[in-house]
Amino acid sequence: MAFEPGGMSEKLGNRYESRWVAKQLLRLLNEEIRSVTVEPIGPDEQGVDLIVVDKTGIRLLQQCKARCDHNSWSVAALRNKGILGHLKAHLSKRLHDEFVLVSAIPPERTFADICESARNSNDNPKDFWRYQVEDIGEERRKTFSAFCKALELDPQKDDDLATAFDYLKRTHIELFP
Repeated sequence: MAFEPGGMSEKLGNRYESRWVAKQLLRLLNEEIRSVTVEPIGPDEQGVDLIVVDKTGIRLLQQCKARCDHNSWSVAALRNKGILGHLKAHLSKRLHDEFVLVSAIPPERTFADICESARNSNDNPKDFWRYQVEDIGEERRKTFSAFCKALELDPQKDDDLATAFDYLKRTHIELFP
């Protein structure tokens, strides 16, 4: 559930984000990651609260949202909060960046499963569609279709299918209660 509207909501959201930042700074001190940029400016600013660079050099563009209006982050909730728009804008610019939503609310199970399946696939978008979406069942097909529609992608087109597959591989929802 979302926080009640008003000033208290903003304070609680900022406190949540600050705790996540503190955790990342501790990881930096422990040399688990290379760097942390808090509240980036310029082209990385929109929809990104911090950028963490892992030990392999991958940039993790992280947005913190303590709550949402539902009990899980569905594709519809991600779209309605503008998160998918930020994800698309950032992932389309740099091929090795990853987008991370940090939240106390878990992702919708089907969406999380599709992202995980994409990461564990054989890197062939058509095989991913056939064996890890289409053959699994109606719920996966609906979730994948909603994801593509929210990003204005047509999975019937090979290039758009490849783009959706790529975005799913580089999308994470980090549960941070």
